[in-house]
Amino acid sequence: MSTFLKLGMLGDRSGILFCAALGVATAAVLGLRLRSERSPQLPAILATVDTQKTYQSITGFGASTAYYQDWLVAHPQREAIYAALYSELRLDILRLRNTYEAGKPHFAAVEKEIFDGATHALGHPPLVMISSWSPPAALKSLGQTRNGGTLTRRGGSYDYVGFAHWWRDSVVAYQQLGLSPDYVSIQNEPDWKAEWETCLFQPQETAQFASYSKALVAVSGALKTLPAPPKLIGPETLGVDNPQAFLPTNQTHLVDAVAHHLYKGGDESDPDSFNPQLHAIRNHYPRTPKFQTEFGRGDGFLTAWLIHNCLTEEDASAYLHWAAVWPDHEALITLNSPWSTSSWKTPEGFLRTDRFFALKHYSRFLKPGFIRVGIQAPAAELRLSAFLSPDGTQLVVVGLNTSELRTIPVGLGASGFVIQERYRTDFKRQENCKALAADDEKRSLVLPPHALATWVLSKDAP
Repeated sequence: MSTFLKLGMLGDRSGILFCAALGVATAAVLGLRLRSERSPQLPAILATVDTQKTYQSITGFGASTAYYQDWLVAHPQREAIYAALYSELRLDILRLRNTYEAGKPHFAAVEKEIFDGATHALGHPPLVMISSWSPPAALKSLGQTRNGGTLTRRGGSYDYVGFAHWWRDSVVAYQQLGLSPDYVSIQNEPDWKAEWETCLFQPQETAQFASYSKALVAVSGALKTLPAPPKLIGPETLGVDNPQAFLPTNQTHLVDAVAHHLYKGGDESDPDSFNPQLHAIRNHYPRTPKFQTEFGRGDGFLTAWLIHNCLTEEDASAYLHWAAVWPDHEALITLNSPWSTSSWKTPEGFLRTDRFFALKHYSRFLKPGFIRVGIQAPAAELRLSAFLSPDGTQLVVVGLNTSELRTIPVGLGASGFVIQERYRTDFKRQENCKALAADDEKRSLVLPPHALATWVLSKDAP
């Protein structure tokens, strides 16, 4: 028998008291550990889906490959990059820069390779959107494609006819290459001058600038003469503060979608600051689809919030990230130089950014034709959107916890549907679109602060 036990048995209570204290302390530590390993026992916030309340139809999600195309095509891991963008993200829209010039050698050969790679990875051709950063130098007032300028003058008038003919010839050239554009934007950011390729327009013609409205009419007329004309979108303004000026109501019949960017009209560090302008666009063009065609600022969490706001506050049908691949972190994929493998920062020479996973929660699960439907939850920090497949058999719900501190368990109320898959990204902990087990409590999903989740539901068998 140990000395410790002898002391206790002989009436020395210190041993007994020590044992008791040790037991309590041990139990307390074990209890804390067990509690910390369990999911927080918080009451779930019930999100209720109303499939009878319908909004816009989804056209798709995409990104631009407008520069650094040669990096992508030359990259030793290009097939893996195509797979990430088009098999994993399932991007529907490929946005390209119009680089057509008559007689230009090897015109769009790199873009065609990218299109073919996307088609193979996606399983079908993506929609092709072509925008002009600048027409050729011969059509520019400065005689160069860079540093702004506007259309040149012929016989004292702006050369809208020459601009329209260039666009018609461009579309024919892309079609002959097997890269037929589905959507065309006559000018990327007509209200922005930069040192790179740009061309300035004003809503109405002035002594210094050509008119976007007149250019749109001219190009629309020229494209209509084609056997298979693309759809026009515009005005692709720099931000959400002024597309109504460039595309007045009496010209909406010329476009199939109102397009804009997000570089003005709000602050990406406060996504809700864009909402008044998004509401104004929605109300000004109630029957015309809205496309957000370029933005890349903000981290993954803010990107997810901006996507949500465009879809739910503006009723946008399409959302395009700025760059699919780029050397910096604002792209979906950060690309290392294909010609300097010794300097690669990752073994593969590319890296999925947090923006990639933000977009994935939408683009991977929402197919073209899905219709946004109603969803409500009594929590201001919880931003929810819901989408129903055209045949009514599949439901996708995306939820974002915008709180800095509050953890929110979310339960779904979707009559007639059963949850099949759940995914979560925790931007604070770098949990990237993790598939969650479908256990008995699958109708309640814990969203930590700054976390994003997607639920995939199917119609319950009768």
